[in-house]
Amino acid sequence: MRGTIEINLNKLKSNYLKVKEYANKDVIAVIKSNAYGHGLIPIATALYNSGCNSFLVATLEEALLLRSSNINARIIVLEKTKNYFVIYRNNLSLSISSMEELKDVISFNHPLKLQIKIDTGLNRLGLLPKEIDEVILLLSKSKHIIEGIYTHIQDEATYDIQERLFYETINKFDLSKIKMIHINSSSYLNHHLEYTTHVRCGLCLYGYSSLIDVEPILTFQVPIYRKIKVNKGEYIGYHKHASTPENGYLYTVPLGYADGWNKNYITLAFSNEIMQEIGDTCMDHMMFFSTKDYNGDSLEIIGPNMPLATLNKYNFSSPYEVLSSLSPRIIRKYI
Repeated sequence: MRGTIEINLNKLKSNYLKVKEYANKDVIAVIKSNAYGHGLIPIATALYNSGCNSFLVATLEEALLLRSSNINARIIVLEKTKNYFVIYRNNLSLSISSMEELKDVISFNHPLKLQIKIDTGLNRLGLLPKEIDEVILLLSKSKHIIEGIYTHIQDEATYDIQERLFYETINKFDLSKIKMIHINSSSYLNHHLEYTTHVRCGLCLYGYSSLIDVEPILTFQVPIYRKIKVNKGEYIGYHKHASTPENGYLYTVPLGYADGWNKNYITLAFSNEIMQEIGDTCMDHMMFFSTKDYNGDSLEIIGPNMPLATLNKYNFSSPYEVLSSLSPRIIRKYI
């Protein structure tokens, strides 16, 4: 037996409804990267059954998995792809993030639903505001439908500049014909933009937000494979990189970098105290040291007693990094 991730779907549904009520908008659920490590199909199904009718994924493969699982909602695909007939046949929406993509998709004869990404300053992906007149002209001569327009705000420090540029840019379109205008929830929820139609929501659905009272839906525990007494100065793990600071106990658990657990983390775990990893993370195992003789059979890696925020603080990581890296080989249990 290895570690077990437990996902509370009732908390997920509650979080979704709280976001929708707070935003007073329809929610686009961001479920890319295996739903941030929570499990693509179970998460999508729970949200779909709760009334969510728009999803955003990173890849065409993710979109097709949703369709094969009877998710008949709107699905927006971020991936740059030329599989236009697959997009068309499966009634998917395709994000367009460059003039190169747009000019290529124009040649496809069947009407596609497009989501136009505007780069307002993040400088990652998106059509530039100076290109929008040409975008409108090209699309006006095509069969394709502009279903949505969106951007991604960099951070609060640049919010005012980016939001104003987005507003000025979208007003070049005939907005009466466009169903969706959206930005990322971390920016929207702070400002409640009246002209947007949807809120695009990722991390807060899974229980992480400083603005809404949402609950984390994931806990992660690993069994203790072995406990032994150790003396001060004993070397632990490969290459003599670490030794025990005093007499105590060594706990070995089945969690390693093959499970998506970064070798560079200074990992903490909770039992009846906080333990810290000692020695290098192995492919399949980690070791924890404590002066206390703990009689439990597992350690909490993420959960009520070891919040992700605490883990991130000590490991200089982000919730996105930790959650989305969790390997599919870790058992996920849905309650």
